[in-house]
Amino acid sequence: LVRPQDLELAERAVELGRSLVDSHPQVAKCRRELSNALRILAATLFHWHRPEEAAEHALAAVDSARILTGLDNGWSTRYLLAGTSSEACKNLIILGRHDEALAYGRTAIEIYKELAGERPSPSHLNNMALVNLYLAQTLRALERPEEAERAARDALKLLDNAEKAGASPDSILRFRVLLALGHAAQGRGDADAAIKHVQGALAVAPDPVVRPWFGLVASAHHLLSDIRLRGGAFDASLEHARQFLRFRKEQVAAERGAPQGLISAPAWRVRTLEILSGVRPFESPMDHCFVAYLLHTARRFEKSVVHWRSALEDDTIRGDLGRGHLYNAACSAARASEGATGAQAKRLRDLALEWLAADRALRRARMTQVRDRRPQPPNIDKLEASYARTLEHARVKDADLAAIRDLPAFKRIFGEDSKMEGAKTEAGGSK
Repeated sequence: LVRPQDLELAERAVELGRSLVDSHPQVAKCRRELSNALRILAATLFHWHRPEEAAEHALAAVDSARILTGLDNGWSTRYLLAGTSSEACKNLIILGRHDEALAYGRTAIEIYKELAGERPSPSHLNNMALVNLYLAQTLRALERPEEAERAARDALKLLDNAEKAGASPDSILRFRVLLALGHAAQGRGDADAAIKHVQGALAVAPDPVVRPWFGLVASAHHLLSDIRLRGGAFDASLEHARQFLRFRKEQVAAERGAPQGLISAPAWRVRTLEILSGVRPFESPMDHCFVAYLLHTARRFEKSVVHWRSALEDDTIRGDLGRGHLYNAACSAARASEGATGAQAKRLRDLALEWLAADRALRRARMTQVRDRRPQPPNIDKLEASYARTLEHARVKDADLAAIRDLPAFKRIFGEDSKMEGAKTEAGGSK
């Protein structure tokens, strides 16, 4: 249990550690104290849901441990470097910096393997299992599913070997690894295997569920709800969504500092599934919007389009570029056209093009306003990069738009973007 005063103590320890290193830069013990203090502060900040600061201090801990290896490259120093690298990997995953996370995770694995060769211990197996779990998570985010599944299977094997070698069972880590295997199985379309892995994870959890299990059990029910939804089993999906919401509320109540936003996602999911199951009526255009999203997830694309039509009658929903409702509606219509024939397929393609054109027009107008603003906003470079990413994703990469990508009308839509970018380049060159 992390107490509020622990954060203040951890920050003070880092201050003292830095003071010691400033006074005695070549003394390994001082550098070691700073490295450990930074690692503890990162872990404390992580607990208090302050991920940017946690990552900053985790990376500082790695840098400090690397400097320490120049003063003392003994076993304990390398063990510290492996641990800080593992922590950095975890924190970078939370921030979505997956390429960096992958590099730190692989560094940790290499060092742990080296240490295990020098001093065999079940604890090294558990440590490597944890890092393999992080690798599975970040590889899944990088859309490398086969590698992600291998990493998760390696983690499970390491856990089994650790227990055979005498290590105490790590139930939480086993739960998380089985959940990662569930995600991997779902990713390759094997719903039965995914359900088996997730149910295996839930069997590891205590009954009744207690802290610190609330968030883990919530995540398992979320995955089961998603699997059932994709199979069209709306009632079963609803039951797991209700469990998801129940345990997420327990998590927020138990963890001081947990963002209340953790509750909003399961709450809207439960509400939407209640509508799909006939338990609750439609009450607003946003209800149609949420139903459209879930039906798209369930690959009921034509039904999704019906609800997109109702949702997009609302100007606020149409104009919400942050959530991209127009764009997502175009994706549903394009997908629906793949399963239709004749005149119906053409109507759906035309509708997809209409919604996509409206989305691109809004985005071009918004970006033009930003570029014309004086003085320009300080985050203009990030806005330009984000605009370029969304443009490239829609124009080339998004598989949902494959059915309309070769149509002349699609090319005309993005021709307007090309004209705008060309005008921007000319304006920039004339200054």
